[in-house]
Amino acid sequence: MAEELPIPAVLSSASIPEEPLTGAPLLLISVLLLLCGVLLVVTGVLGARGRLRPNPLVGIRTHATLSDERLWYAVHRRVAPWVVGAGAVFSAGGTVLLLLGDSVAQVVTILGTAPAALVLVGAGSVLAHRAAHRVGEAEGR
Repeated sequence: MAEELPIPAVLSSASIPEEPLTGAPLLLISVLLLLCGVLLVVTGVLGARGRLRPNPLVGIRTHATLSDERLWYAVHRRVAPWVVGAGAVFSAGGTVLLLLGDSVAQVVTILGTAPAALVLVGAGSVLAHRAAHRVGEAEGR
């Protein structure tokens, strides 16, 4: 008879609360997800409109984007839809979390929202940076 493999503690049912989140903890996590979503949407819209200036806090801050203002704006225009999409994912996660009454669904929503948004921002950043570098190479920079 085959020996059963142990289930990692992270995946076991013992690590998922039996009762769903309610009250202040639920509201806090939902508000944090919604706030992250709003910040990303605003950042994406500013980037798309060319109104996100080079700064030390927000944006795609690489050596290339910080050393070339034109590249900064080009990258942020191209990554904007991806950033807005990530903001929508965070906002949807925060909204859906408020509506869920099942602890497993809540855990999946909380643990799925951030990675999904990070994949969108990461993929958009890579594509935008590559496109901007192609433009720079075509201009002889």
